[in-house]
Amino acid sequence: MRTFVIIIMLYVTTVSYSQSTIDGWVRDHQTNESLLYCSVSVRGSTKGTITNGEGTFTISVNPKKDTLLFSYVGYEPQAIPASLLLTNPVVLMNRKNILLGEVVIHSKDDYIFDILERCRKSLLKDQTRRTAKVFYGIETQAREQPVEQLECYYNAYLTGNRIDQLRFKNGRMGLAVLDDRYFLTLNTSAAISRLNLTTRNENYPLNPLQLTKRELKKYYRVEIAPGDDKMYTIKFRPRKKDISCFWGMYGSIMKASHLSKLT
Repeated sequence: MRTFVIIIMLYVTTVSYSQSTIDGWVRDHQTNESLLYCSVSVRGSTKGTITNGEGTFTISVNPKKDTLLFSYVGYEPQAIPASLLLTNPVVLMNRKNILLGEVVIHSKDDYIFDILERCRKSLLKDQTRRTAKVFYGIETQAREQPVEQLECYYNAYLTGNRIDQLRFKNGRMGLAVLDDRYFLTLNTSAAISRLNLTTRNENYPLNPLQLTKRELKKYYRVEIAPGDDKMYTIKFRPRKKDISCFWGMYGSIMKASHLSKLT
């Protein structure tokens, strides 16, 4: 009986040391700039994460057998053995050489409003239930000094574009002293989960997907930003400088032939 117990203890010890933690950094190979929110996953498993607002990531791996996959819009995907990343944790991503299909350019931006309107109608029809990985980050400043930084990861349960539930997975927090006190934002993720992309709510600013094409033209300026052969990025900003409208970017997956028809 004593021999049996010793064997079991040795086995458990071996398993506990099979996992290692990699603290890595993903950068652009040419510019050396950090790549934010780059997808990092373990080949052949559901384990994964994304880089944070500084381009860094942390993931637990088995260095003897795991391979990490890195993917980022506009860049060539990479597969790197975990054993190599333990000695050199910097991942350099190369931009894709993209040859876009022919697009007819007009002086007017009417076709961009058409794209947004089609996206809105598609989202309104979609009631599919799905799960997704969500990254949430927030930085709070007081007197032009950072006092709080949160980086959190969730499993999200969605119905169409509506967030039904966010389940916290892991994250980290940074706090700085202000007037001998600490400031911490509570329940901001719950507030964001109540934001519906296609339905107006008086507690939140407007966003383009809540407006008809006519309303869009009244409230927003839009433009196509650089993308790749599969995704077009649309920038939007309010025509007036106020806090009643969100500003930002949307990524729209659309073939070049589709876009040329719209233009």
